[in-house]
Amino acid sequence: MKGMLRIGTLTLESRAMLAPMAGVCDSPFKRVVRRFDRRSLLSTEIVNADALLAGNREMRERLRLHPEEHPAALQIAGHEPDQLARAARLAQEAGADLVDINCGCPSPQLVRSGNGAALLKHPDQLARLYEAVRKVTHVPMTVKMRLGWDDPETVLEVARIAEGCGADALWIHGRTAVQQYRGKADWDAIAAVKRLVRIPVIGNGDILTPEDGRDRLLGSGVDAVAIGRGAMGNPWIFNAIDHLVRTGERLPEPDLATRIETLRWQCRWLVEDIGENRGVPECRKHVGWYLKGLPDVTEVRASTNRASTLAEIEAALDRYLDSQPDHDIRPREELAGTLVDAKWQRYR
Repeated sequence: MKGMLRIGTLTLESRAMLAPMAGVCDSPFKRVVRRFDRRSLLSTEIVNADALLAGNREMRERLRLHPEEHPAALQIAGHEPDQLARAARLAQEAGADLVDINCGCPSPQLVRSGNGAALLKHPDQLARLYEAVRKVTHVPMTVKMRLGWDDPETVLEVARIAEGCGADALWIHGRTAVQQYRGKADWDAIAAVKRLVRIPVIGNGDILTPEDGRDRLLGSGVDAVAIGRGAMGNPWIFNAIDHLVRTGERLPEPDLATRIETLRWQCRWLVEDIGENRGVPECRKHVGWYLKGLPDVTEVRASTNRASTLAEIEAALDRYLDSQPDHDIRPREELAGTLVDAKWQRYR
């Protein structure tokens, strides 16, 4: 596990990756991750091909990659081959190091339009999508999928199709679409895909601690792990997994001052990127995620929920930091990966 990982023409030093998540994987978050980790592959939020080509502002924003975000995977979603191919071209022009096709997001809004995990209902039609994107991409092409819509055996068929159409790697989330995030991810099913195909497999699901990442890598035989909910408010997890896998040593959790300062940078960059009117409401969920599991957070969360300016959010964070006598406090680990709210799951 200490060697390089090759995905097509892309060489990666880390086996830990950021799974694409709408409402989480924005540019400020990825840039915060880069303050602690220069190795991991980071993913964008989902870019809806139809909305992008129609000129949707948010999709255009998701397409922009800051120089510090690389190596970066840009994920596209759609169900029409021509539209998806056009979106893939734009992703390459934006500087994506890798183009990923979403066949796994179970968000109702995405599924209703026939995209994301809805594609798994008709695996016989997927080859046209994959071939259309493969024709126009010179960077690596990957496919992100779940085990199936409601039948976990579907993943084997879809994996064969993707590999046969030239996919350079597969991302597998160990649940079906109808499960959403209920129950435990089936890593035995992910391991079965790894045994089936010759291209790299990236496993995803229930990786909430560095030990989870190490154990899933070693236990399933996958080539890398992708972290979703476990990364929310936790930009340190990628470096922590990589360090644990390489050295056997668990890095200490950041102290409270580092946590607050990191959150402050993320809020500042959010406001810089999209303005105060849009950025401050987005900051609120990140405050909840960063402070999850810490003591005495009721007042700071209430204050940030009332805030209308970045200065008010920063003042609330300062008051919280000053109120805590012990800056070595750590979040309660049993709450790792639990949701403060479920709004991030919506496809916006």
